[in-house]
Amino acid sequence: MMTKTAFLLIIYFVILASDMPKVMKSQPKERLAYISIMLITVYLGFDFVLGKHWPDLNTLIDYILKPPSDQILNYLKPSS
Repeated sequence: MMTKTAFLLIIYFVILASDMPKVMKSQPKERLAYISIMLITVYLGFDFVLGKHWPDLNTLIDYILKPPSDQILNYLKPSS
């Protein structure tokens, strides 16, 4: 767990050190988009470090698209 935490801290430090000058000069909407993406990566990083199986993007897509896809499959299933 300490190795994963150290790895993530190094990665985030490098990303922020590299991007911070560009982000500070960007428009507020771009800054908001960057912060949103970084918050998502922090959430997924916590999931990675703690080994929890928290909801991720696949879970969200399954939750939204599973019912319509099941309806389509039931409609296309040949009746016997």
